[in-house]
Amino acid sequence: MTGTERFILIGCLLQGALGGEWAVWMPQSIEALNGSCVLIPCRFDIPALHDKHLGASVSGIWRKSTGTGPVVFNSSTAETKPEQNKIKGTLIGKLQNKTCTTILDSFPSSYSDRYFFRLESQTALKYTFDTSVIINVQDSPPKPKLTPEKVEVMEGTSVSLSCSAAAPCPQLPPNLTWTPRLSDSVDQLQENE
Repeated sequence: MTGTERFILIGCLLQGALGGEWAVWMPQSIEALNGSCVLIPCRFDIPALHDKHLGASVSGIWRKSTGTGPVVFNSSTAETKPEQNKIKGTLIGKLQNKTCTTILDSFPSSYSDRYFFRLESQTALKYTFDTSVIINVQDSPPKPKLTPEKVEVMEGTSVSLSCSAAAPCPQLPPNLTWTPRLSDSVDQLQENE
């Protein structure tokens, strides 16, 4: 085995031993409703040598526009000094479990932009992930989706229709009311997460 081959082999072994890479997973874009909350599903991975920094002092930060843009939410001040956050919210994920899911409250339409997640601890961990989520704020909720859109029905036969609506804010789920035109009977109503 040549010196180069040994170097590559040792490098591969070390990479496997040290664990993951810096990576974050979140949707590419989210539709939010002006003045409502928005849920950002989020999880991350970091190299194993930094796992020890995911203690109680670690905080999750959301930056607007760029990775170095203004801080709009910092989980370390969310409860003790909420006025320091431009947008109030709650980090509902557990950073120790590498989940960074966040709910941002009263999201204003002027904040439609790209958002970056940052980990920061009082020790040595300070890292902004390259992947971002685009949050598009709408003034009115999207129309509910009826499936199938068009259906031919013979008189006296039953038909199955499905109606769904997006729920960007889990604290304010949409309220759909089904009112059949021909009778007052509804076979089944189901609420999904």
